[in-house]
Amino acid sequence: MALGAAILGACIAEPLLAQDDAGHAVLADPEGKPIVIGSAHEISSSVYGETKLISVRLPRGYADDPDRRYPVVFSVDGGPEQDFELLSGIAAEAEFSTSFEPFILIGVRTDNRYAELTPPLERMKPETLTEIFGDRMQPDGAPKFREFLARDVIPWATSRYRTDRKVLTAASLGGVFVVDTLLENPELFDDYIALTPSVWWDEGRVVDEAATKPAAQAPSDRRIYITMGDEGVGNRSGEWLQTLVSAFSSSAPDGLKWVFVDRAGSEEHRTMALMGWLDAFRTLFLKPARIRAAPSRFFTIAARLRNTHGVRGPISTRDHAAVKLRGQQAGPRRMPPPAPFTVGAC
Repeated sequence: MALGAAILGACIAEPLLAQDDAGHAVLADPEGKPIVIGSAHEISSSVYGETKLISVRLPRGYADDPDRRYPVVFSVDGGPEQDFELLSGIAAEAEFSTSFEPFILIGVRTDNRYAELTPPLERMKPETLTEIFGDRMQPDGAPKFREFLARDVIPWATSRYRTDRKVLTAASLGGVFVVDTLLENPELFDDYIALTPSVWWDEGRVVDEAATKPAAQAPSDRRIYITMGDEGVGNRSGEWLQTLVSAFSSSAPDGLKWVFVDRAGSEEHRTMALMGWLDAFRTLFLKPARIRAAPSRFFTIAARLRNTHGVRGPISTRDHAAVKLRGQQAGPRRMPPPAPFTVGAC
């Protein structure tokens, strides 16, 4: 699809969740004592040649058991004024409800997400990108940001804290960065959580590559959770979302577990972060005592050899729909045909 003919509107001005410093509310009453939810650390980046800010929240009781290790979640767009607060609440819910495993939260702040998280352009002309978004959107920043994670952030976190499985998560433009990282450098993380990924990037090149690159990857126990709401501007029913889901249905390497959750009936781009992340962590890190009551929603190559695939209806009482294997549920519900494409929120 030619992007120029397909665009009906421009991307919204603000990112999905990340806030500008100036727009971040001052929440503390100066007459009271601040409530501490984490700590901020400045680390020297060998990749960028400057100091970068990392936010950290440790699980309650972390110091009580020096032998215990925890999943470590790397949140891109995870600065104190970005997604760190919301994900800290999800982490607190793990400890309060005891329904899923507590985790270490590492918030990685982006200073200019429109230049740091963007994959290279191969199909779209840079002039077209500038025409739509202005000068703020600069392509080809994702490889360098991944190198920053690999060389600076991950070694800093894993040497400092008692970590177990490594999780990468982000939303919107960050969501496509998550998918792109799984395709380009899958060994960096064990688990991937992509909320409302910007599947339109570079006219869908990243998701098209999901149909070929995973098949060349070595067997692993990696997992990816993808969820999309009603984007209202084409992402939900666009052909590229269908391509992404179909790619994992047909091309995932041996051992990769994946799930797609369709929230088009209940959430849109800016409202799905809370439910999306909460459900993602419940899906990936549900405690063993609760697993019998909540059968796995992930799919592997072994299951694909025995089943035909489709996009299915609701799978639990959680009031959402997910990709399911044909034969496990009655009443298949396929994705609608592609609608005219509009650049989505990023």
